[in-house]
Amino acid sequence: MNDVQKGLLVIMDHFDKTMRENGIPYSLAYGTAIGAARHRGFVPWDDDMDVFIYKEDVERFEKAFEKSDNDKFFLQKPLSIDWPYLFYKIRLNNTTAIEKKYINTRIHQGLFIDVFVLEKYPTSKIRRKMFNFVMLGIRALQTVCDGRMGKKWFNPIQKIINSSVKVLNSILNLIPEKNSKYASIRLPWYWKIIDMDYMTDLTDIEFETSDRKYMIVSNYDTMLRANYGDYMQLPPENERVGGHLYAFDMNMDYKKWLAKNYNRK
Repeated sequence: MNDVQKGLLVIMDHFDKTMRENGIPYSLAYGTAIGAARHRGFVPWDDDMDVFIYKEDVERFEKAFEKSDNDKFFLQKPLSIDWPYLFYKIRLNNTTAIEKKYINTRIHQGLFIDVFVLEKYPTSKIRRKMFNFVMLGIRALQTVCDGRMGKKWFNPIQKIINSSVKVLNSILNLIPEKNSKYASIRLPWYWKIIDMDYMTDLTDIEFETSDRKYMIVSNYDTMLRANYGDYMQLPPENERVGGHLYAFDMNMDYKKWLAKNYNRK
């Protein structure tokens, strides 16, 4: 493991402990699930961690983390200041993990894991087209924020965008059929359709050490093959790179790092 991955485990261990103590289910997701299944830990070149939570558990999830160790961790919520997105990040205080597109923002920029909310996705082709069209509208609004968040002149525009994304997200809630068994996350540039039949049962899977286990859907092999094909096959060597972080320092707060290295006070 590299230093980024060791830091991610600090956050993930806290996340797992908090979720279990409060009886809230979750599942490893995307590349993190692939790593758990294929490597029994991280994909060796990965520099982030992703998890799913369920829509009906969002309120309990927020309350659980508000009561947890606030001195050490920070919960970045959807549609909060300078964050026009619909997913969460749990960040480790007093660290630096800067994604380049956010370097000029006021958001917390400590090391993080991503927490994605699984929400209903339509079954019919017509409803899916409607859903995807609204998602493109959300993406367009979020793109306007890139490179501008954190600038004083952009503050009123940011508030309008966040409010608009909230309205469009409410419209998305009306499109899927009530009996739809499909779900997706609301990340416009990267979402895959999840069959909720895969998500009904959870199991524990070893991650990096024999005594560390995280939750994952029991049918993870079927779910991963549905989304990635033969995920057990390693990608070409030129694709084995992490690409999330512009700057990382496990021992320096991001504000100090920016002031020292980016002329930001």
